[in-house]
Amino acid sequence: MNDLTAAIAAETARRRDELLELLAELIAVPTETSTGAGYPAIVDRLGTEFAALGFTTERVDLPDDVVERECRPYQPPRDAVHANLLARRRVGDRPQALWYTHLDTVPAGPRELWDTDPFTAVVDGDFVIGRGASDSKGAAAALVTAFRVLDAIGAEPSVSPMVALTTDEEIGPYTGLMYLADTGALDGARWFHSCDGTATNIGIGYCGALNWTVAVRGESVHSGISYLGRNPVEGSLPLLEELLATKAAVQERRSRTPAQWPWPEGRERVGPLLNVTMARAGVKHNVVPATFTVEGDRRIIPEEDWDEVVAELHETVDRARRRTPGLDLELTIAPFYRDGWAVEPDAPFVTAMAEIASTEHGERVRPGGSSGSSDVSHTARRLGVPTVSHGLARPGESRYHSPNERARISDLLALVRIICRGATELGAPPEGA
Repeated sequence: MNDLTAAIAAETARRRDELLELLAELIAVPTETSTGAGYPAIVDRLGTEFAALGFTTERVDLPDDVVERECRPYQPPRDAVHANLLARRRVGDRPQALWYTHLDTVPAGPRELWDTDPFTAVVDGDFVIGRGASDSKGAAAALVTAFRVLDAIGAEPSVSPMVALTTDEEIGPYTGLMYLADTGALDGARWFHSCDGTATNIGIGYCGALNWTVAVRGESVHSGISYLGRNPVEGSLPLLEELLATKAAVQERRSRTPAQWPWPEGRERVGPLLNVTMARAGVKHNVVPATFTVEGDRRIIPEEDWDEVVAELHETVDRARRRTPGLDLELTIAPFYRDGWAVEPDAPFVTAMAEIASTEHGERVRPGGSSGSSDVSHTARRLGVPTVSHGLARPGESRYHSPNERARISDLLALVRIICRGATELGAPPEGA
């Protein structure tokens, strides 16, 4: 361990309580995507932190016309101000590097399923519990703390840091990060570290995704004369059979990208997914419903073609339609994050970040792709620069998107050190590398 690495480690340890206090403040601001109500407050709070560290800060709200065109057709009605933060600091003529995480969370859900108040951070051993602890307010607190550490020890970054803290990642399909990328606000970044990722891997890819809905329509009647109606629930069996047949075919395919964690049966590479996740029908036990709605999603590996994926779903529903001549089936498709993205696991930036992360976690952190989807894919494609994700989530343990979400405090401290070392050690690759 060299002198700078030792100084980073010592100062990070000294700021442990300060890091947890900031994270508690962020968790206390509800930023659930169902309303987006807390977006401006959390952006303004974090803008103050970065301004105090010598960053030029800018709050960027998505314009109304962009919201109407890109968000409104796919998101539930809400009055959210789509606020985002972009913080930049020039260090001489050094090239820029980009760090990112998102500030929105999924809804907390029923409070009775939580052991604690989801918006009050609770420390339990090596864990901090609260909505957003691991996905992804913990990463925002780690970013602030990392630049506080560098400032305190007088360590000048080897790059000019740029930090994007944005919203709507959990709801898509168009986010603050994507808007910043599309408007050129992030141009000039020479590499990109997304802190919205797992602690167990260096993320090198995401799937694209779409949401699908099939409305099965019949004829509603009193259940006492059910033989005079057309029951869409009972008639949906061919649809489910065709979806599961397509699912089996889809999930035999593989990307060339290694998976972050092994799939069942020892499968080591990322694969596409087709999921049936929701079903709705009926108003009363003695009423045959008029419509049965079946919904799910499709995860698309970078090697797949969007139009072919959509066509395959239409063919699936067409087969089911031919098997249920008395019912009407209507398929609707909505994009979530259309773009997939992947980089090679032995790319120089990937290797460098894996070495730093492995050292700071004290265990091997290997590159791998995810079958999840993210706005990082669109941004990585738009910027065309070396990109990885590495954050706080530990699948299963962290309970992100579930009650009792948590992050390891040791992972929070490791992420601070990883950000500091990336900022001071990695510099920038040659243009075009």
